[in-house]
Amino acid sequence: MIKYIIKRLLIIIPVMLAVSFIVFTMLRLGPVDPAQAYLLNSRIPPTEEALSVTRAELGLDKPFFTQYALWLKGAVQLDFGLSYMTKRDAFGDLMYYFPVTLKVTFLAMIVVIIVSIPLGILGAVKKGSLADKLIKFFSFIGVSTPSFWFGFLIIYVFSLKLNILPPFGLDGFSSWIMPILTLGLMSSAINTRITRTSFLEHINNRSVWYLKVNGVQKKTIIGKYVLKNSMLPVITSLGMHFGELIGGAVVVEVLFALPGVGRYVVSSITNHDYPVIQCFMILMTGIFIIVNLIIDVIYVYLNPKIKYGV
Repeated sequence: MIKYIIKRLLIIIPVMLAVSFIVFTMLRLGPVDPAQAYLLNSRIPPTEEALSVTRAELGLDKPFFTQYALWLKGAVQLDFGLSYMTKRDAFGDLMYYFPVTLKVTFLAMIVVIIVSIPLGILGAVKKGSLADKLIKFFSFIGVSTPSFWFGFLIIYVFSLKLNILPPFGLDGFSSWIMPILTLGLMSSAINTRITRTSFLEHINNRSVWYLKVNGVQKKTIIGKYVLKNSMLPVITSLGMHFGELIGGAVVVEVLFALPGVGRYVVSSITNHDYPVIQCFMILMTGIFIIVNLIIDVIYVYLNPKIKYGV
């Protein structure tokens, strides 16, 4: 196990290098001059003289690969440069906003797990019943409903009409309820479908019928055999949903005025704040790689037939 984890961690290095080079190149090939973006955010007229001085200060007058090498040297030390907007360290700014995004993402993931897995199992066990039909209806509505529209809807109902939940900001636990529900709705619906389908596939397996014929109790079959095997695709789905939730957090943070990294990054993209954009992309890549590693380790635990390194 340790060797497998170390091997996967070493893969992070070439992946991060490739991503950093692609992001750095794409931003430099963009239609907006980084020096001009810096001056505009500083509210300085972008004259030729000012552009020339700024390019020299930012190292943009050097050859492309020299620029990348200098940037990479700083990035290894978590120095991604100063934000064009705030004139503060880009990594420090992201770390300031990141806890709110992580909190809403992890809370939404907990909601997804608590809601989708029991509903999916219940729908499979009670296949064809009223409960199953209601669960399938929930999945259909959840998948079909855009997150921002659902967010507006619950703000209208619970804040404007019933006045029981705050619509914006962070004023205690109650202010987290609507953002978490908005963010977790679609992922819960999708994962409910996946759990139900996977559970049905394994509960109708020939080996399960063999256990039933030999008098093994239904609870034992479901708890010991079906549940563990049916969780493999669900675990994969949860890993994918984590990325979706972080991406969806941008919409939720804007909708509910949460001071998270999503709003900050959207503002940075709008203002062509390249140091922040580059730092954010590297940070997200690292998080996704680590999440995938955790998923792979859980996979091996659930299914010993999967060998390390495969």
